Amino acid sequence: MRALTRREELLFQARRHPEAVVDQLLASEQQNKALLEKVRALAGRLALDSSNSRQPPASDGLAKPAPKSLREKPGANPAAS
Repeated sequence: MRALTRREELLFQARRHPEAVVDQLLASEQQNKALLEKVRALAGRLALDSSNSRQPPASDGLAKPAPKSLREKPGANPAAS
């Protein structure tokens, strides 16, 4: 006898105990909603840095781009610009 796939197991269970399948589906939907809310909250926190929150600039860590030098590159002719 071959093993049933998950889909076949669920179809078998739905035929025998449809109320249990509906309860499982509702519980999964509720868990999915809670996890999506948590992901949104964490993504919002991840997007914060010192420019859009009350955090000090030192809390940005190493993710900030390096400052650009105001010096001109060697060999560049400033009069040609």
